[in-house]
Amino acid sequence: TIEAAQARIVAQLRRLYGGAGISVRVTLGTIRTIQVIVTGEVVRPGSYSVPSLATAFNVIYLSGGPTPNGSLRRIQLRRDNQIIRTIDLYDFLL
Repeated sequence: TIEAAQARIVAQLRRLYGGAGISVRVTLGTIRTIQVIVTGEVVRPGSYSVPSLATAFNVIYLSGGPTPNGSLRRIQLRRDNQIIRTIDLYDFLL
């Protein structure tokens, strides 16, 4: 994360130069776009180009949300046909 990068940079600068008065601001100049494919019981399944900082919420919103037969209980994040994480958005919202 940006926060982790900033903390690491500050820690290194303090170690090298000593002193608590060191501050750093880290920002992103460009955010890359990634391709996400949405399948299953969603209103608009398909391929979406989203910023790399997009969340599962963002992609579900873009796809129109679940159909009446769908659910937010078991959303699978997959990479290279491997399940990376299963998300239960109801638990997250509560």
